[in-house]
Amino acid sequence: MKVGYLTPLRVENVDAKNWDILEDFCWQGSKGDIFTVTKGERTDFATTPWWTQAILPKTGTWTKAAVLHDKMCNLLNEFHKLVRHRERLISAGIDPKELEPIFPPTFTSVDTDAIFRLNARKDGTDRIRAELLWFGVRCGALANPARRDRWVSTFWRWFLDLVVILSILVIIALVIIRPW
Repeated sequence: MKVGYLTPLRVENVDAKNWDILEDFCWQGSKGDIFTVTKGERTDFATTPWWTQAILPKTGTWTKAAVLHDKMCNLLNEFHKLVRHRERLISAGIDPKELEPIFPPTFTSVDTDAIFRLNARKDGTDRIRAELLWFGVRCGALANPARRDRWVSTFWRWFLDLVVILSILVIIALVIIRPW
């Protein structure tokens, strides 16, 4: 069984921020799960804030990993919406037995972000950038109810990254500002 990308990534620019997927883009995980970003879906590659783009531009060796990560996040968001909709129907008095069952994705947000970091590294992203990308997507997960599951399980690694990042920023500030 091949683990990794099964097809090449083919995209076309739509506007300044978005790209359309021109052909199905497939990736297979170590458990045999196949994830397909289907032709016609849209990506913005890595969703990085403007102020980080000197270090982490939207595209790079992590581009394919970012497209797959977007797809997996979209699936988690869709599942979350279905669960909320089901809860509203039940609150409105509909018998849960009358509703179609909802099956959760085979992966969690923690898995999604780890796969992103792993694929970025496999594609040639250096360790520091891959860790910064992971730190960023974990921050994004905390802000997204559909991706907040098990966030605490990654807290200590995230916190260590935060300490390192803040330490580097303080050192840079001290060098630039130089106290009188």
